[in-house]
Amino acid sequence: MNFDDIKSAWNKESEQPIEVPKTIESLKKAQMPLDKFRKNMRGEAMFQVVALLASVFIPGYFNLIPALRVSFNCTYIIFVITTVYFLLRFYRLYKKIGQSSLTTKDSLYELNYDLKSNLELYKMFNYMLLPVFLVFGAIILVNFNYDYFMKVIVNEPGYFYLVFGLTVLSIYIMIHFFAIIWLNQYYGKYAKEIESLIAELKEEQED
Repeated sequence: MNFDDIKSAWNKESEQPIEVPKTIESLKKAQMPLDKFRKNMRGEAMFQVVALLASVFIPGYFNLIPALRVSFNCTYIIFVITTVYFLLRFYRLYKKIGQSSLTTKDSLYELNYDLKSNLELYKMFNYMLLPVFLVFGAIILVNFNYDYFMKVIVNEPGYFYLVFGLTVLSIYIMIHFFAIIWLNQYYGKYAKEIESLIAELKEEQED
């Protein structure tokens, strides 16, 4: 990315020459949020891969009974497919940011659109993984006292499903707010800086 080329590219797109953006120095600094965005993406990808690999050892570490191993394996397959899909989309954006020259308005707009789209994808990814981790947690919990949980499910199904439903709802609410905070701190604030840059350039072009 070369912000020194923005002036010449910007002028080429306009029939009327425009002044050099007064905030050209701040434009150069705009590379920083994108670099941080990419750095956080690398950390996020590594975390996802470690989580994926570490989950393989859950059945052995917790010595799951055979009846629960089947449920775990099926859930783990869903976990793998979901994570791989997300990582591929993640990598596409990571590569695109790194290769983007941002020497034209269109490329800047396109990148801003991609950032917003991927933030929404990230939210969806968290919501998709939540049931997976809930099942993992439930399997481990049931494994500790399988007979007790089976007895409750058979003898008090209403109580069991009520507690289960409230627990899931509570976790969903917590995850929702946690995802918003995490997303804003990890990616959102850098995406907003790019959006502010676009607004700033628009204003200078209109002057």
